[in-house]
Amino acid sequence: MDHHYETNYSVSRNLTNSAPVVAIDGTIVAKIYGGDDDEFDEKETVAGTVSAQRIDYWTLSRKRIDPTWAADEYGSDLCHVAEALYGNGESGWHPKIEKFLADIELCFATDVLYLDKMEIEKEHRGISLGLHVARETIEMFCKDRALVICHPYPMDVKRGADNRVLDEEKLKVGHKKLRAYWERLGFVNLPGTDYWVFSSAYDVPDIPAIGG
Repeated sequence: MDHHYETNYSVSRNLTNSAPVVAIDGTIVAKIYGGDDDEFDEKETVAGTVSAQRIDYWTLSRKRIDPTWAADEYGSDLCHVAEALYGNGESGWHPKIEKFLADIELCFATDVLYLDKMEIEKEHRGISLGLHVARETIEMFCKDRALVICHPYPMDVKRGADNRVLDEEKLKVGHKKLRAYWERLGFVNLPGTDYWVFSSAYDVPDIPAIGG
């Protein structure tokens, strides 16, 4: 059987209206083709989901809106991202990461794209589908010179009643695998944080370069 994947996106606000924060949700659909010469079958199934948020700092600045306040409307995860990134540096970034961003040619970027969640159904794993969808999302929703950021965290880590991780070793192994996974798309660690970032000032690796 042949598989073809496509992602259907929806956004919370019109991207052309310079909204300071835009929520993006995508459903990854697998179209499966098969059958013999006499009867050709086609069916669709959900292969996964992706969610992201885009922050336009300069729109926030013009409207004098605090980035963390705007991000908090979309949940604590995005608020933590804003707290880690923005500060009183000359360019609007936090001073401690300003030099790092300059080193990756991104000190005066306008957008941040936070890849919040990427979930791939088990039967569609092993083909780098998540990286392919991340690449598509970056190309579709990033303006030039945007900072793309994610927080690699295993989705299958079990926690106890007190919310503590039950298997710390499994968590460490999961972290290591996920970080190596995102490095294949060009992500690097943001110093002093658990976040991994990619500069869209560089070319996003194409599908063959990502590998299977």
